[in-house]
Amino acid sequence: MMLTVLKTIGVLVGIISSLLVFAVVCLVAINASDRTKSPNTLLVESWLKQQPVVSDANGFEYAKIIVSTPEDNASLEQKSLLALSANELELTRGFKTACYQTDITTCNQFVNANDNDINDVIGAYHAQIEQYNTLLNMPFWQESDQSLTLLKQIHWSKLFQLRDLSILAAIKGVNATANKIDIDSVTAFLERDAHFWNNVYHSSRSLMNHSIAYNMLKLQIT
Repeated sequence: MMLTVLKTIGVLVGIISSLLVFAVVCLVAINASDRTKSPNTLLVESWLKQQPVVSDANGFEYAKIIVSTPEDNASLEQKSLLALSANELELTRGFKTACYQTDITTCNQFVNANDNDINDVIGAYHAQIEQYNTLLNMPFWQESDQSLTLLKQIHWSKLFQLRDLSILAAIKGVNATANKIDIDSVTAFLERDAHFWNNVYHSSRSLMNHSIAYNMLKLQIT
């Protein structure tokens, strides 16, 4: 009789132990599934979910047409379509010094003092400025696996220069003869520009491009 009771107790203890182990495993699994995913994990998951997009709606492909890639230049098949002179580069640098993180009065003074030069550079690169504005309206940004190498990346420095020229054009607004800032035009441009870089930030599969887009967004709010 005593032996039977001990066996019964042993079976019950075994069953209870098994149930406790099962409960612990379930709780660990539930906790793991509920854990907040890191931004990097979410970013990689978004990359894996990307579906191929048509090239004429892909901002990355269009950007390659505008400013080309190191591979294009190395093969001599295409030269970069944007080549600012030393004076033009100096103008854009002066603009950023006078108008970034400063007051409207300082920026207006720069525009007044350099009005003719600004009009000249806008006229000289009108077609490229229009291309940058077209790029801002592209709904997608997606690099192929083959384009993730450095030689197949776009000339980012050229795209930044084109962005500077486009901001200058936005400052002049619809009235190119006015020698003061068109606030509405600049605001509309910066909103579209921020939307574009946000798209690159969330869509790019290149960590370098992802970082570039992050810095461009940071520039918008500083």
